Amino acid sequence: RRALEQAAKLEQEKKELQTELEGQREQLAIQLKRMEMQQKLFQKQRTRELEEKEREKVQQQQAMQTEMETIMEQKKKLELELRRKALAASSSSSSKAGMGVASPFTGGKSKLLRTGAKCRYESTSYGWMAAVVQGYNDSDGTFNLDVRQHAAVDKIAPAKEDTERDSWPPGTLASYLSTSANQWLPAVVISFNESDGTYNLDVRDHAEIDRIRARSDRAAEEPPATRALGERPSVAFKDKESTTMGPNGDATALARHSRSRPAFDQGADGVDQEARRRSDLDITAALSSPAGATTAGGASTAPARAVNKGDVCTIPEHGLAVIESPAGRDGCFTVKVNDKRIQVQGDAMRAPSQAKFAWGPGTKVFYLSASVGKWIEASVVSFNTSSGTYNLDVRQEADPDKVRPR
Repeated sequence: RRALEQAAKLEQEKKELQTELEGQREQLAIQLKRMEMQQKLFQKQRTRELEEKEREKVQQQQAMQTEMETIMEQKKKLELELRRKALAASSSSSSKAGMGVASPFTGGKSKLLRTGAKCRYESTSYGWMAAVVQGYNDSDGTFNLDVRQHAAVDKIAPAKEDTERDSWPPGTLASYLSTSANQWLPAVVISFNESDGTYNLDVRDHAEIDRIRARSDRAAEEPPATRALGERPSVAFKDKESTTMGPNGDATALARHSRSRPAFDQGADGVDQEARRRSDLDITAALSSPAGATTAGGASTAPARAVNKGDVCTIPEHGLAVIESPAGRDGCFTVKVNDKRIQVQGDAMRAPSQAKFAWGPGTKVFYLSASVGKWIEASVVSFNTSSGTYNLDVRQEADPDKVRPR
């Protein structure tokens, strides 16, 4: 009996210990959860503090960058203003002599566009083309370029996509087309802005290159004509010199004076290559001549017309075809070939070589020039029945395979 009592007592103590242990476990679990929550709160707070510090750091850096940019901009403006004042003071006290007038910011004199400078030349035949200055003509105030001799200053502009090294140097004489004054103003190059491809002039900051032209050192120089920028000039040759394209795609001046020049090689077809170049380009000026004008060959041009319904053309893959509708917005003609109607792009069509189907005078076409190496605009003057070729305003006896609609 005593043993049973002791066993019961021990069992009671065991239960009490288990109950106490479970209570301690629950308290530990609660404390652990509290510690985890505190740790998470601490981490969130630390993260917020770090983010706030990072934001403050970025804001400080941005403020410093903005302040630095403002200081640099003010510095540039101040330098430009000082240069202008120095230039104005020097210009008022110095007279022109030699190649220009004294210029304090260039360390010498305001000067003409230097030999070797890159530029653009506005050709009456081909529009703007890249060029390089070869020299200056004191006699008439013009420049000799690699694409044109005696080029007028109002036809010479800075090259596009210039770098600081290739740009017109400070002190270069120039003209600027002012929008406010609506006229060309004499100017001097101060610096080049490589960031946006503009020039700082003594009369204008960040001047666009299309509003800048070369200038000579002539005191009584007249400003260039103020035609719209990008407008193709009317053709009016003042001398007997035109421009043609060289073998490397660069333009070279083709002089047709009576002075002696080396003989040119003949092509594979036995035709003098210099004569061929002249034939292609002698009358390129007729591209912008009005209807009724006289062509280089002496024939009067007919009213301009386009290849249209009822005309006959040649398609290399199909032969002769009758045009049933002119080109639409997609540039496709509808033609009939062997009782089948097909859509054909204009660049796949050629002029017929048979006299009865020949395109009439005044027809607007493209001609594949061997000297220029590309299709150029042209108009039909007449058809040569004996040879099956066309006389165009840019080429005599043109092969029909080199003539297509325009």
